[in-house]
Amino acid sequence: MTVPSLARAIYAYLSTYAPLTTIVGTRIYPGIAPTSASFPYITLHEIMIESVYYLGGASASFDSMVQVDCWSLEPMQAHQMAQIIRLSMDGMPAAWDGLEVDGVFIDSEQDAPEPAQDGSERAYFRRILTISVWHMRAVPA
Repeated sequence: MTVPSLARAIYAYLSTYAPLTTIVGTRIYPGIAPTSASFPYITLHEIMIESVYYLGGASASFDSMVQVDCWSLEPMQAHQMAQIIRLSMDGMPAAWDGLEVDGVFIDSEQDAPEPAQDGSERAYFRRILTISVWHMRAVPA
């Protein structure tokens, strides 16, 4: 059984969710955004995958932690992007890009602004969502 990857499934969902794409367009990146990316944009990181085991061995259930970073030049826009994502996902079972998702839970949300690296006094505003996703994944036979 081939099971789609979680990162691809989340990307497929977010990149087609109209309230979000109205703000970021197609600027949703796995990992690090390219230096040419214009604001606002989103980056996605799989930060942990926890396997669930039973006495009989591995199960196909996994609890994965995903970090979604909402980047903007305006703090309120970063908050707006995070709110759109939170309201569309929190507590919801889903099927994204063929991946069966049993539940999505927002574990935390925080601000993490960063100073620009170009010598100016401007800042890049980042709102971080840490999301727990219970999903299915292939296991050894």
